[in-house]
Amino acid sequence: MVTRTYRTTIISAAWAALVVTGGCAQSFTAREYPAFYDPNLRTVAVVPFQNRTHTAGAGLMAAEDLAAALQVNGTYSVIRPHRLRSLLREKKLPELSRTDYAKDAEVLRQLGSVQAFIMGRVLRDPGMAQTYPAVYGHSGGLVRKGVFRGPVRYELVDEEGEEGEEGEEDEGFGEGFGDEFGESFGDEFGDDFYGPGYPYWYWNYPYYYPEYVAEARVALEVSMVRVSDGAVLYTTPVPVWGRADLASYRRIAPGSATLDAIHHAVARLINDLAAVPVKVKVRERLDIRTAAGKIDGQWDFRNTFSPTDEQMYVVVQLPSTVGRNSFELTITPKKEPGEVAAARRFVWPPGADMDAVRFSPKKIAAHTGPGEYSLNLYTRDQRVMRHDFKIE
Repeated sequence: MVTRTYRTTIISAAWAALVVTGGCAQSFTAREYPAFYDPNLRTVAVVPFQNRTHTAGAGLMAAEDLAAALQVNGTYSVIRPHRLRSLLREKKLPELSRTDYAKDAEVLRQLGSVQAFIMGRVLRDPGMAQTYPAVYGHSGGLVRKGVFRGPVRYELVDEEGEEGEEGEEDEGFGEGFGDEFGESFGDEFGDDFYGPGYPYWYWNYPYYYPEYVAEARVALEVSMVRVSDGAVLYTTPVPVWGRADLASYRRIAPGSATLDAIHHAVARLINDLAAVPVKVKVRERLDIRTAAGKIDGQWDFRNTFSPTDEQMYVVVQLPSTVGRNSFELTITPKKEPGEVAAARRFVWPPGADMDAVRFSPKKIAAHTGPGEYSLNLYTRDQRVMRHDFKIE
């Protein structure tokens, strides 16, 4: 069983282009995979969660929200809860228990296309998930009065601390400001009311307060289970919390706040269930080098090779967080950078911080002749590092 690990990630809206700063210092964006990840986990089903809150349907909301987030992430192909229920009915399979991992894995094995499933619970903080009228007033030293505009209530704090009359609720402002909204304010504040002459409280946002606010705090407990044998791949060691604070001029349903809190919890949970972008810094002249081989367990680094040498190695150093990411090495003549003399694609080994790829100087020289060459490391079609060497 793998417990939750707190991974430091830098999330970006898209895979970032190379960032070059301070000479040779570079960074690129890779994907950091969870420790339990296996490329064979291609399709994951999300089962409706158990609901331990007072909000009806919170379990299904949480499962659907998590499934949608996993789809956007792209690490797995995802079967959402509603689709899973339809598949079970089509195959005439029993409903999932949502508590017995082994039994539910046995049922899902009969679908034949699911490698893992996620189930969980939505928990509630008993002190939260409530809706109540807002507390009015900006400061105890200022006078407060209610101003009505249709069904919306604002709280007006007079700049000079003088309290006016409270108006009756209607479609415009209350009688405290006169029968005609435009004429009343026009007479009191001058012809430039609709310009810079707006009263101080009109522009000053802290003096406006919505009538209703809602708070909710929920926690998610989830487990990811392998279908083939019912083994638990991951479980949350502690609940993953999410909190929502909503404000509106209309009454808020407690379920809205609960759903927003679930969304925040899911955003945190994705970091532990799926691959997430991580920024990797590299040192171009140190993290990629050429070597003739190893002598007494140490790399024999060199930049010049003979056209008769059968082998050379490209030694790359990268943090272990890039494990399972795909890379490509290309060798191009410096005089003809558009021509590729040799290339290798490889996947970075999980947990490794160094890897080596073998090339043949003899074959490269036979292809394009002796001369100066550039060694280029790419990931996701972006060049990460470059190293120059010679064959002469």
